[in-house]
Amino acid sequence: MDGSISRRSFLRSAALLTAVVGCYPWRSASAALDSADPKFDGGKFWVAELGGAADFGSDPVFLVAKYKNGKGELMDEEKIYVRAAGSGDKKSYVVLSAICTHLKCKIDYSADAGKFKCPCHKSEFSLDGEVLKKPAKRDLPNYSDRLVVEAGKLYLRHKAE
Repeated sequence: MDGSISRRSFLRSAALLTAVVGCYPWRSASAALDSADPKFDGGKFWVAELGGAADFGSDPVFLVAKYKNGKGELMDEEKIYVRAAGSGDKKSYVVLSAICTHLKCKIDYSADAGKFKCPCHKSEFSLDGEVLKKPAKRDLPNYSDRLVVEAGKLYLRHKAE
């Protein structure tokens, strides 16, 4: 025997190696977000990182949530306001749409008045998104149930499809 292998043995070994490698759950070390991460709920959601939990106080902060998939690719954007509610162990966060329910204008937060105001048609909303002044008839959409707090950071899952 000269130590060489047959073409058939080589191809059989290569096919076996390809099958094993193809079944291995590879993860990219450079991926910004991991699709196996609980924030993705099994890969069904896109996620936006909103910032550190300590960055949010009782005054709403305007953000553009940039939703990324498990590969870190930008998939969608949404204008929101985020604020902290409560304190200590009872601390929670309120996430509201920054789009007026009347005619889809971007609303502004008025710190002096402590409420949201629509510059287009003068609708007003409370800090919890309730209509205070019409013409808007519906409250601001509340996305707080889509919020995930993990390792001191806030993440917002994209709306379920």
